[in-house]
Amino acid sequence: YNSGYLYGQGLLHIRHFEYAAARQSFLQAIERGHGRAALYNELAWTELEFLDVDPAESLRYTTLAIQEKPNKADYLDTHGWALYRNGRHAEA
Repeated sequence: YNSGYLYGQGLLHIRHFEYAAARQSFLQAIERGHGRAALYNELAWTELEFLDVDPAESLRYTTLAIQEKPNKADYLDTHGWALYRNGRHAEA
């Protein structure tokens, strides 16, 4: 599968409440070069909201998303949540 397909597959998994499968699709898309702000944000949001993973990884992905799209409200919201989950409350 190409990376764009994997991103779309991840979004479909989210619609079916299959969050671990969505995460896997997103990670595979990144491995295949589909590192885009929307993908990073979706991955981080999925991890923060639905999965028990290290929030430091989610913060890394939100940082990549806002580096690409620094004024996108959705990405800033997810980034704030990642900062909070990492104990960086003042920055959140």
